[in-house]
Amino acid sequence: MVGSLQPSMAESLATNPSRPIRWLALLKRELVVLTLIGATLALLAWQNWGMERTVILDAKTSRMRILTIDDHGEGGTSVCKTGSDSAGWWLHYDVHKGPNWVFCGINLGFTEGDSLAGRDLSGFDTLVVNMIHLRGPNQRLQVQIKANDPRLLSEAGINSMKYHDMILVPGDSGASRTSMPLDNFVIPPWWAGRYQVPARNLDPNRRDVREIEFATSADKLVLGTGSVGIRSLELHGKWIRQDKLIKILLVMWLAYITGGLVARLFRAFKDIRDLQGQTTRLKDLSERDPLTLLHNRRGLENRLAGLSQGSAEPGVWRTGLLMLDLDHFKSVNDTLGHDAGDQILRLLAGILQEEMRPTNLAARWGGEEFILLLPGIPPERLAPAAERVRARIESDLHYSGMSFTVSIGAALGNLDDFDDLVKRADDALYRAKEAGRNRVELA
Repeated sequence: MVGSLQPSMAESLATNPSRPIRWLALLKRELVVLTLIGATLALLAWQNWGMERTVILDAKTSRMRILTIDDHGEGGTSVCKTGSDSAGWWLHYDVHKGPNWVFCGINLGFTEGDSLAGRDLSGFDTLVVNMIHLRGPNQRLQVQIKANDPRLLSEAGINSMKYHDMILVPGDSGASRTSMPLDNFVIPPWWAGRYQVPARNLDPNRRDVREIEFATSADKLVLGTGSVGIRSLELHGKWIRQDKLIKILLVMWLAYITGGLVARLFRAFKDIRDLQGQTTRLKDLSERDPLTLLHNRRGLENRLAGLSQGSAEPGVWRTGLLMLDLDHFKSVNDTLGHDAGDQILRLLAGILQEEMRPTNLAARWGGEEFILLLPGIPPERLAPAAERVRARIESDLHYSGMSFTVSIGAALGNLDDFDDLVKRADDALYRAKEAGRNRVELA
């Protein structure tokens, strides 16, 4: 018995949508957000664990200009020699004691054709130095990255490349591989002091690197004879730096949020306009007769209020009123039927609309009775205007081979005494009916 009270599975599915279906609807609705979240996580993961970019520089495949640097410009007498072969780049040194800082080094310049050409290293984060050996008393090397920074000349009048300095400490005197984070290279104080570089120009800049130097006497003077062998240099980085990727993702999300806000605001304004339009249409429908689409009594009263407010002298502006009634309309309904009667009323409304001027108003007063308002009409023109309407209807109102006429009562009065105006026009209409119909009577 208890089991008979349980709803069947089909009934349960019919009354309660399944949870998977609701989840699918949610996923479909939030597809753009889910796509952005997925793209953000994928790009961050790729940037962290992939997206590797590596450039290898060596003596066999890279066209690098090789120069020897020494202490001769400082008054020193050290003997330095550089070269390259299939194994790599070489520096042989014999550093002698001198009056100033003494050293030997090798300068590797990026070339394009026969001249130096800058390389943008801002997208790399690590310089890897693969050593063949490091023999002799000098077991530490000073590494200089020299970049062109046009601001030095334009802002400070300094004709020098910008130096970035770091000390290389290989792990072994033999073959070794040492990673040097590029962000750890600093502007050396001796260079800033020598050229009196303003503080605003002491920022690292690796966008136009021209040369990389390796020199002895890194942090202290080292005298003696030895040699340095460099197999290759490796530049490692990401295709997109983390800070740049975060900016891209931030811009992407801001664009989505901004676009979503703009879209929602646009939809909200559109909904408001649509609602206002619907309200206006509903108000208009409530003020119109559904059969003839002319104003009904409520619409006529609202228009009268507008006319009174717009009058320069409320209560004084005179208005002509024509009350029309179809002659013998009851017999038409009895003979041809109500559908035919409705069609005749619509035809009559069309004729009245055609006879209307921009300032005139037409309304269905009830049944087969209609009212025409002629604001501001001179008294002498009221009767001719009513006669013109009557004649036009007599001439043009036909249905199923039959012609139809109207009787018209016309009155002239003030807007603020509309009820009296309607009563006088209605009395005149009654007299027109009594006098034989298809005629105009003035109140």
